Amino acid sequence: MVNTQTFGSPLYLNPAFAGNLAKTSFYFNVRQQWPTLKGSYVSSSFSANHRLDNINSGLGLMIMQNEEGSASFTTTNISGIYSFILHINKDWTFSPALQLSYINSRFDESTFVFGDQINEDFSISETVNENINFSNKHNIDISSGFIMYNKDMWYGFSTHHITEPSNFLANGSSLNRKYSFHTGYQYILKNRNLPEDITFSPSLNINYQDPFTRVGASLTTTYHFFSIGAGITNISLPSEERNILTSFFLLGYADDHFKVGYSYDFAVYGNVGIGGAHEISLGIWLNYDNNSNKKSFKSKKIRRVSCPKF
Repeated sequence: MVNTQTFGSPLYLNPAFAGNLAKTSFYFNVRQQWPTLKGSYVSSSFSANHRLDNINSGLGLMIMQNEEGSASFTTTNISGIYSFILHINKDWTFSPALQLSYINSRFDESTFVFGDQINEDFSISETVNENINFSNKHNIDISSGFIMYNKDMWYGFSTHHITEPSNFLANGSSLNRKYSFHTGYQYILKNRNLPEDITFSPSLNINYQDPFTRVGASLTTTYHFFSIGAGITNISLPSEERNILTSFFLLGYADDHFKVGYSYDFAVYGNVGIGGAHEISLGIWLNYDNNSNKKSFKSKKIRRVSCPKF
């Protein structure tokens, strides 16, 4: 899964975001990539996280599914996340996290068409003589990460696939570790002629997973409840291939409890002509205090990462 809306699914970017964005939050994302191709790539994810203030911790749950190509190769990932939230001083917060995942990979064999199924009139027979033996593959994976932030800026680092689980598509190979570095800044422009402030949020995201490197930069501008954003991403392929340069734009609405965003990205250089990607994100924040022995949330100040909401 590759997100244009990097912060539309924050737990996918870094498990350390669990508990650091709201008391309780839910996210749902759908992405359709290269829709002009037969059997496009569709990714969907659901995540939920909750902050336990009495023990300075965050808990997260994430479910992802990727459907790839006309052969319907499907990968389902179910993850549990724990983060610890440490307030270093009155300005800075540091939060490390650990993620444990179960991964299931499988083909939809009903989509296969073999040579002996094609009749002389080019109709397709249901009888198959080939010995199909694509058993499901099950893996356990471990990931980790951390974020550090204050009211204006943040940065984080995550490592996914620490255990390097075996790869379904290639015997004897493994899924390489993915390293991600991400940082950003929030600048609030106050203008007495406007009823609301304008927020500018530039961010940088660097991913490395041998042999690929992905570098993305974006700028999101928010006024009142509405956001617009744009960015550019460069994907470095192996030396014998060309780089892929993509760009995107996004539109979003987010208030204190709900958000919805749409983005579209397209190739600028390399892979031009195969279509872009549509992405939709939904989010719900429930900023309540579930501990009756404490004051209500309205009288408390919960620190949040100042990253964009999309």
